[in-house]
Amino acid sequence: IVEEFARLHGYQHIPETIPALSSAPAVHETAFTGESRIRRLLQGAGLLQAINYAFVSKSFQETLLGDVKRLTASGLRAQAEAVALMNPLNEEIGVMRTSLMPGLVKNVVYNSRHGNQFGRLFELGFGHFSESGADGKKSYPQEGRLGFAFWGNEENLWNKSAPAPLIFALKGSIETLLRELGFKKWKWITFKGDGPEFLHPGQSAALQVEGKNIGFIGTLHPSITTDQKIRESVAVGELALDKLVGVKERGVSYSPLIRMSAVDRDLAFVMPRDLAVGEVEGEMRKAAGELLRDVRVFDVFEGKGLEEGKRSVAFRLVFQSKEATLEDAQINELRDKVVKSVGDKFGISLR
Repeated sequence: IVEEFARLHGYQHIPETIPALSSAPAVHETAFTGESRIRRLLQGAGLLQAINYAFVSKSFQETLLGDVKRLTASGLRAQAEAVALMNPLNEEIGVMRTSLMPGLVKNVVYNSRHGNQFGRLFELGFGHFSESGADGKKSYPQEGRLGFAFWGNEENLWNKSAPAPLIFALKGSIETLLRELGFKKWKWITFKGDGPEFLHPGQSAALQVEGKNIGFIGTLHPSITTDQKIRESVAVGELALDKLVGVKERGVSYSPLIRMSAVDRDLAFVMPRDLAVGEVEGEMRKAAGELLRDVRVFDVFEGKGLEEGKRSVAFRLVFQSKEATLEDAQINELRDKVVKSVGDKFGISLR
């Protein structure tokens, strides 16, 4: 009846109205927006994204990861028995991966064997696990991961100096990512014989963010690079993705520029080679308090004049107050306090 009335009355006489939209657009999932942001940041930093199968070779994964319990020291979930596929196409894709490392290491191997001597990769993916509930039923949870694989160094005609260890390039990329994501507190904890077996024991560390371990970085163990015939140095890392994206978005805070002049003091300490510089730096900041604005290492010396197993590390301490210019007496008092504090805790002395 309505349609007949409209036809007889004339459609041109019926005013047009836009239907009211009473519902708001759906809110994006936090995990999706977080992963997208991480992807954009890493691509902007010059890294390429790898996309690997979630299926891997059981033998290769077990050989590479070794004792998976040692992965838990970095805060990542680990499981010795991988989830097996019921009808795999072949043995190379017979189980679900528990780590992103097997796929990324194979990426490095493939590129190295085909003449690509330099690369920076990251991967967003999942580690897959199985667990039994109280009722005996099995479930198959997954954990989001962010993996990295760096190999080789860029060569050009202008830079002939020996490059820094590759792990520092990876460390810098991760710290830049953390800053962009709004994190302010993190530190690297050197493994003391309890790190993953596939990492170099002297060049690996766990990443601790806001008091919790969320992953690791390290140089790939020489035995693996030799076995896989990789000529370049390789640094790898893996982080728990939900610890990066599953948190409330952090705002950016600003503080006014300090008008008072800064004063620096240089201190060189003789310390054991296996003592982490980061631990010494942390103790310095703790002893000096807020007036110590910055600490940085500007020289490391080993060799003639030092005992075996010792090295000299020179620190530059920058002192600055927000209220007034610091007097020499105040600065010397803070310097002496720093020297005494690190000496008492670590048993080291000025050179």
